[in-house]
Amino acid sequence: MLSGPEPSRSILESKLYKLLQNENLKICWLRGLEKPKSQDVFSKDDVVISMSTASELNKITNHSKILIARSGYTTIMDVVRLNKKCILIPTLGQTEQEYLASYLEGREGFHFIAEENLSYLSGTIRKLIFD
Repeated sequence: MLSGPEPSRSILESKLYKLLQNENLKICWLRGLEKPKSQDVFSKDDVVISMSTASELNKITNHSKILIARSGYTTIMDVVRLNKKCILIPTLGQTEQEYLASYLEGREGFHFIAEENLSYLSGTIRKLIFD
């Protein structure tokens, strides 16, 4: 779930794509964009949704094994309600998001990875899938 202010949202999307493009994972990119960008290139197996309705969002998140999201308050409340495993990546410089992600680490299925430590993402995903 890629939300937040630009350009940090797009930067994170790019980093995640580079890290996950060769993984054998079915990925749904929920982007929070009003319209798709024409230069987007994703794996043919990925599902890309620029803007979803509440119903679509609910359906997708309920069928997901793991969520990856920014650690904004509203996102965290949604994830708690869904009772899903979630990897939180705070927006750089957003101290409240950094605090929430750090505080929730290991609680209620939350895992915290700082954006500068995304190299740990694949291992964390595998651990969460097989635990």
